[in-house]
Amino acid sequence: EEVEASLNSTEFAVRELNTGSDPRGLTMMEEALKTWLHGGDPIAQLRFEEPLARLKARLAAGEDVWGPMIRRYFLENTHRVTVELYPDPAMSERTEAEEAQRLAAIKEGMTEAELEAVMRTQEALQEKQATPDTPEALKCIPTLQLSDIPTENTPVPTEMEEVHGAPCLHHDLFTNDILYLDMAFDLHGLPEDLLPYMSLFAEALTEMGTAKEDFVALTQRINRKVGGVHQFVLVS
Repeated sequence: EEVEASLNSTEFAVRELNTGSDPRGLTMMEEALKTWLHGGDPIAQLRFEEPLARLKARLAAGEDVWGPMIRRYFLENTHRVTVELYPDPAMSERTEAEEAQRLAAIKEGMTEAELEAVMRTQEALQEKQATPDTPEALKCIPTLQLSDIPTENTPVPTEMEEVHGAPCLHHDLFTNDILYLDMAFDLHGLPEDLLPYMSLFAEALTEMGTAKEDFVALTQRINRKVGGVHQFVLVS
């Protein structure tokens, strides 16, 4: 069950590819570099369907997939390394002193004309950095105009269905084979004095277990069956 839960969580993560505030395209490019930089297939890191299917088939056939790997890489692995890091209070000063000595040695080996050339280059750089860009140069920078933004919202396909007597809105969108299900429960029948406790109750639903299983077993069952269960309260 733990293996099944871990495998399901991993599959959900690679399918959803939730990159947070980072651009998804940039994240996929960085993934491609992991193999590309070492002469491998840049797309290999992005293909997960076939490797997952092969792994599931091996597990379903009863093959001991993890045992040999655990023995090879952990139990019978004779390679060990211990790395200890100690702070060096004098490192910053020593680095600055070494840099000063290195620059002084370079300066000693330069002629007067070379020194003047370096100074002129530095002055020219500072002047260029302090000079505002011309209007012509600024026009070369790609910008997003208000006219580039669509004036109408992108319609979301919606179908009204009924599931066990409850209305259900179905949106047929590409989600990489992930079903996102939102369920809403009306709280109008709840006494007002209990409303302040609803946020705590919602959090406890998946943090304290149930009458039949503790929170560890509940968490494992959630990870085996779905990508996650999240609940929150909206009060207006």
